[in-house]
Amino acid sequence: MGLDQYLYVVDEYGESTEVAYWKKCNQIHFWFDRLVGGVENCERHYVNLLDLITLKELCKEVISHPNIAEKELPVMMGCFFGSYEYDNYYFEDLKKTIEKLDKVINNHCDGDKYYYYAWW
Repeated sequence: MGLDQYLYVVDEYGESTEVAYWKKCNQIHFWFDRLVGGVENCERHYVNLLDLITLKELCKEVISHPNIAEKELPVMMGCFFGSYEYDNYYFEDLKKTIEKLDKVINNHCDGDKYYYYAWW
């Protein structure tokens, strides 16, 4: 129970594959929420490759400068959304996000489309 988050890639043939998963990583959810103008529960939201690159770079920046975390990648309150602290777990989630997005970005093919999906 709680916030489950997925990133899917849909290839040029319409085949959908999960390429990233987060659990109760509410700062990442909030970033996507602001990006798409509000994430709806259990609905796919299109994001492009540049968005994913931007998120990866932002995670790196916040790790390098923890004092900007609350402004640049704030936590999001929600029922069973996980911790609201800017602690070691918060920064571990950012490191894992960078790893996940590196794989997605490095495996990108022309025609790939990305969708963020969350369930809570």
